[in-house]
Amino acid sequence: MLLGIHWQVGAPRSKFVINSGTLEATMHAHHLSQLNSSFLFVLIGILLAVLAFPLIAKMVAPNQWYGFRVEKTLSNTQTWYEANRVAGVDLLIAGVAIIGTAAITYKLQQQSTDFPMLAINATVTLVAVLASFAHSWWALQHIK
Repeated sequence: MLLGIHWQVGAPRSKFVINSGTLEATMHAHHLSQLNSSFLFVLIGILLAVLAFPLIAKMVAPNQWYGFRVEKTLSNTQTWYEANRVAGVDLLIAGVAIIGTAAITYKLQQQSTDFPMLAINATVTLVAVLASFAHSWWALQHIK
């Protein structure tokens, strides 16, 4: 019975040999890297969405830890809930945009190894989060 696992560091593939037969699994290093990168951005998007839902549902009372915490929101309960609802919607939109971008760039990266997936995902994440904060701040200025 021949049973062996052969792995070459830096090699483009791994080969598993079982019972004189060969089961060959080809996994390019960049494919694993793509998957890890995409997974990270999907997790970031999910985290933003999960954080957004209680804010949208007005389930988060004024507190020291969670929510859109500035002097104006902390000084008025009605302002707190309205500003945090807007911030929650903004975070949800950012999370969905990040998840969608990660899925699209993962598919495009499979077609072309020169595709700058990490740069695009990082840029969209940064822009989405900054836009979320900017819109939330703008909306707060218009809440009476």
